[in-house]
Amino acid sequence: PRSRPGPAPARERQVRREILLVAVGEHLERSQMALVELVNTTNGPEVDISAEQARAKDLVAENRLYRQTAADTGDAAIRSVLDDLERVLVEVANGPSELTKADFERVQQRIEAQGIIFKVRVLGERVREQKIRPAADGRIQG
Repeated sequence: PRSRPGPAPARERQVRREILLVAVGEHLERSQMALVELVNTTNGPEVDISAEQARAKDLVAENRLYRQTAADTGDAAIRSVLDDLERVLVEVANGPSELTKADFERVQQRIEAQGIIFKVRVLGERVREQKIRPAADGRIQG
């Protein structure tokens, strides 16, 4: 007897996508908060970002998982923003925890120049909308 592809694979993809949307939405909120806190850290002659670094390290591991899942499910918009976010998180996580004022300002400027906080915020809104009202083709519109 031949096995016919039925609704199970489509339903499985839909369930994976719904799980991805919930998880990514929460991840984006945490990432946005971490980046906002980082760029708004009060700076003096020396800036200690060790707390922000610890958060960034945790977020990198999650980000990789969600980025891979987004690639597997074909959500290119999510994957693209998570790629950009991962680069910033890795930079923060692997950089020095004590920065001079000038080095800290360069980190802030790179984050702002890339517009990553804005991208994360916009994608977060789109993800929330998709959880409420899924797109016809099952993908986030970018």
